[in-house]
Amino acid sequence: MKKIILLFVAGSVLWTSSCSEKSASEKIEVVGSAETEVTPDIVYVGISLREYFVSGTKQRVSIEILETKLLSSLQSAGIDSKNLLVNNVASYQEYYNRKRDPQFLAGKQYRLKLPDVKKLDAILAAIDPRGVQYTQIEGYDYSNLDTIKKNLKIKALKAAQAKALYLTESINKELGEAIEISELAEPTQQMNRQMNAGNGALYEAVEQSAASAVNFKSVKLSSQIRAVFEMK
Repeated sequence: MKKIILLFVAGSVLWTSSCSEKSASEKIEVVGSAETEVTPDIVYVGISLREYFVSGTKQRVSIEILETKLLSSLQSAGIDSKNLLVNNVASYQEYYNRKRDPQFLAGKQYRLKLPDVKKLDAILAAIDPRGVQYTQIEGYDYSNLDTIKKNLKIKALKAAQAKALYLTESINKELGEAIEISELAEPTQQMNRQMNAGNGALYEAVEQSAASAVNFKSVKLSSQIRAVFEMK
């Protein structure tokens, strides 16, 4: 009697395992995607100021004067002075060069964070173009990026679910719960690649302001989600 019971229990376990393997094989794997376009609302601009002599004179317009005008123009444009950082200054080397050559013109580089690139026109207008060596777009950003990323991922997952549903129904099956969910592409990485592609272009401020020359395009972001669902 004990042998019969043991055989029955063993048979039950084997049958359950077989069913589990069959159930696990009935699944569908899909990839859902979603995309959107955003226009960066933060731009980082590199500004290089350089001393110059007033035409026909030996009067030097110093870096200190140019910097004061730059800070004043920021205030007039409603930009916090904290948004302006010094990128590079070699005071000792410039002092040495000036001592050696009275005609030496010192320079200073800054990094300016702007909520709108169009404000750069008004900011640079307060400075004589002779004092602006160049401007340079150094980077972009989007203040609401985390929310955009979250919504994209949700839309991509829902797209994957919708795809799995109509494919499953096409073979007279029912869609079950999600077994696996994984992200195939991070929206931030795509955004950085597109934004960095336009960095490094120089715009001569003598002929025109940087804001007029910048082609400030929207950036396309996309997200891909892989999902595995049960089929009943």
